[in-house]
Amino acid sequence: AAKNVEGCTRKIYSKIIIPTTVALFLTLTTASSQAALITIDVVGADWTNVTGGANLEFINSDFIVGNEQIRWGGSGTPTARKSGYRFEGAAPPAFSVDTGVEFVLGRFTHFNFPIPAGTAITSAQLNLTTHLTIDGTPLTEGPFTFSFLHNETPNTSLLCCNDIVNFSNVVSSDTFSIGSVDYTLAMTGFLGADNMPVNSFSTQERRVNRARVTAMFTEVAIPIPEPGTLALLGLGLLGLAALRKRSE
Repeated sequence: AAKNVEGCTRKIYSKIIIPTTVALFLTLTTASSQAALITIDVVGADWTNVTGGANLEFINSDFIVGNEQIRWGGSGTPTARKSGYRFEGAAPPAFSVDTGVEFVLGRFTHFNFPIPAGTAITSAQLNLTTHLTIDGTPLTEGPFTFSFLHNETPNTSLLCCNDIVNFSNVVSSDTFSIGSVDYTLAMTGFLGADNMPVNSFSTQERRVNRARVTAMFTEVAIPIPEPGTLALLGLGLLGLAALRKRSE
């Protein structure tokens, strides 16, 4: 009978103590994966690397660093006769976001006006520079680079077709590291006047079309367990092996 009781004791010990050790290990190694609080201020917006287009014009309003507006088409002047893009950082200037949660990064405007055939762009690159504070640590990051793809649909005398704008990330320049954590800023879509999220922005002819641009910070932590934690896990696993051997 004593042997049976001893055997039960061993089984209880192996089921309770070892999982507790593993749970402690997992808790310590994943503690750093809690979402970081980020404060962001978009301080620079610059359109570059334009593909296609005629009579290009880059405009800086002096409210932000860089050329936050680009125009094309038309006869060259005045600007009001051209189509174009503009990006404005979200107001107020600085705001807080959580990693893994979508937020409004800024407002995108497409000036969609009739222009001569062959004078439209097909793509343009937007470079954003920001002041960030991550869990109280201030830093300047960027440029975060995004490619906007432009589809200038043909118009006829009887029918005007909407132009289409969408974007894609340039992965190599929108990821940065702090310590053992990689952070990525990704644009996730557009929000129109109806607050419905869309992946592409359909803009009407002869209008100034505006939409909010949504984005998200994500983080990937590299767990680095402390030496003492690894030793604790190792001892626990060795103990489990010994108990199983003795119970056989």
